[in-house]
Amino acid sequence: GLDFTIDRNTGGIVRLAMPGDGTLLETSPDSASIIDMAYPIKEFEPLRLASRFSQNARIEKTTDGVIISWDALSASRSLDLSGKVSVSVQLRTAADGKSVIMSCSINNQSEHAIPQVLFPDFMGLLPFAGEDKTLFRTATETIRPFEILKPHPETVPFYATGLFHVGNGWKEYKSGGYKIFSQKLVDWLDFGGINRGFSLFASRWEPEDPQASIMLHRSEATGKLRLLFAHTTDIAPGTVWHSDDYWLTPRRHGWAEGIEPFREWVQQNMRRPYPMPEHIKKGMGFRTVWMAKGVTSDVANDAIYRYRDLPRLARDARAHGLDEMVIWFWCPYLQLPLHTLDYLGSEQELVDAVAECKKIGVNVNLFISVLYLADPTASRYGLTPTKEMSWTYHPELIPHFQPPYATWNWSALAEQDNQQWQEAVLASCKKFIDLGLTSFVWDVFSAMPTQPNVYDLAAKIRDLARQRDPNTVFAGEGGCNIGQDYKYLDYTWNWNWNWPTYKDFRAFTSVFPAPRLNVNIDKSAKVVKYCFADNAFMNIMPSVPDGINASDFIASHSALSQALQQCVKLRRQFLPYFVSGKLIGDCILTRACDTAHISAYVMKDRALMILVKNEQKGSVKISCEPDYWLRSAGGAYRVKIYNADGVLVATKEIEKGKWQ
Repeated sequence: GLDFTIDRNTGGIVRLAMPGDGTLLETSPDSASIIDMAYPIKEFEPLRLASRFSQNARIEKTTDGVIISWDALSASRSLDLSGKVSVSVQLRTAADGKSVIMSCSINNQSEHAIPQVLFPDFMGLLPFAGEDKTLFRTATETIRPFEILKPHPETVPFYATGLFHVGNGWKEYKSGGYKIFSQKLVDWLDFGGINRGFSLFASRWEPEDPQASIMLHRSEATGKLRLLFAHTTDIAPGTVWHSDDYWLTPRRHGWAEGIEPFREWVQQNMRRPYPMPEHIKKGMGFRTVWMAKGVTSDVANDAIYRYRDLPRLARDARAHGLDEMVIWFWCPYLQLPLHTLDYLGSEQELVDAVAECKKIGVNVNLFISVLYLADPTASRYGLTPTKEMSWTYHPELIPHFQPPYATWNWSALAEQDNQQWQEAVLASCKKFIDLGLTSFVWDVFSAMPTQPNVYDLAAKIRDLARQRDPNTVFAGEGGCNIGQDYKYLDYTWNWNWNWPTYKDFRAFTSVFPAPRLNVNIDKSAKVVKYCFADNAFMNIMPSVPDGINASDFIASHSALSQALQQCVKLRRQFLPYFVSGKLIGDCILTRACDTAHISAYVMKDRALMILVKNEQKGSVKISCEPDYWLRSAGGAYRVKIYNADGVLVATKEIEKGKWQ
């Protein structure tokens, strides 16, 4: 039922609509788009070729869609161009009966290379759910694009400043490539409100095009939005380029309906060789402990905990529903081989403490940092540390991180295909695996496009560890390439998922069983409840006042402690929903709710809805029509209402499939 209106001359999309629900996109023929590309020439390097500059489109109807073609795509300036660039765009119905598949082919019959292609390119998207409730969602973030991309009259940003600067109307989501914290999870997106909109994803797995990104632009003149996929290409003269298939799925029941084709596609492609340990799959999260203030020459005075303190920390974690504990600064970082620190205790004390933690019911995971190397290790591999890669930090430094006068932890990036480095890392991990310490968290888990790389090393470490302990855990600071990371990581230890505010990555959680994405929590009881509601993997790391990260006991913070104990009880009570249910977020609602954070989980004949109030006072009004998700015969449902302690407080019978 999705309506495309295509201009007969330019071939651009001038209108996109859903019957009965109004218009999603509307623009004039001279602004309509579908394909755009960079075509730099000596006379004018910013030159572009695009459908909106053309008047020669051919539109051919097929049995399952339409083909739009241009024998020669026209340019943004009237210049003499030798040769031509021919383009064909196809829209066809997908076999799922829900989606439209978009694809394009570019035949470069000119003398110049094409370094960038924008496809698909939607110009003229409307705030059809209201500017404050029309959302743009990736797998790991949700924003209000019409609001955040508005111009700011109080200041004057440089118009050409990078896309990450709010105020010039642009925002970019990069993906792929060897880059720490690149937002690789953007091959799927959703645009719209809670009642209507569309989802869009590229059907590629471990893509050959690693530089694809999504860009948004809000026009100051029209207030409308442009949404596009940008591909860094090198289409040489005389060659042909084919895009991926893009699945566009219109929906009426929120992003969770639109994501269903993407979920099915992921399930067809995802092959994970390492089963997720049960305590990670069923668990609420983990706690992190910093054993020391950092890596300094005066290590003896910077110890926070000794190895013998680990069982006491494990009991604190276990009392708050956490059965996984990550320890930082248990060894010298940026150095090989890995070894224990005398001032924290002996190697045997660490082994005994980890074994005691396991008896308590807490798995201890060793945080290792071996991809960046400082001297003296770096020089052994022919590497030269630089200040640009300084991991020098300490609470007594001003500033705490990378002050210009401190040099002790300058580092260099290891060559991942260096066989000596590979063997040294594996030997270090094997040493501790043989001692019974089988779980590791890898700092900066990001693979270079070489062989071997960190993926090959991770597989060897995982295989060795599983021989010793089938429940071994492997985690990492990952997410650069989810098409590979998911094979090895049980969960992530990332700094940036929820900084500076809580990020909504329920879309990712609803599709990918691994890795479980972490949210770092110092003392916030509210974020604990959000994580519980969203099935996010909590990383609890409370600090002492004015102290460094992860330096205090959970029990020292009453609100945090109470929230964790409350949520772990509720998770155990409703565990099947979190482990086997389908997460649909607030898509069970028919109206957006601003006064509460709402997440729902659907099973065969029942659903669980969790409501976390944003404020302590006042009521929360919700409106639900669960028929789409549960399909009750006759529209009859029983609603059970529980309080925050899991006690049943009311039961309601509803008819006609509606509940308010």
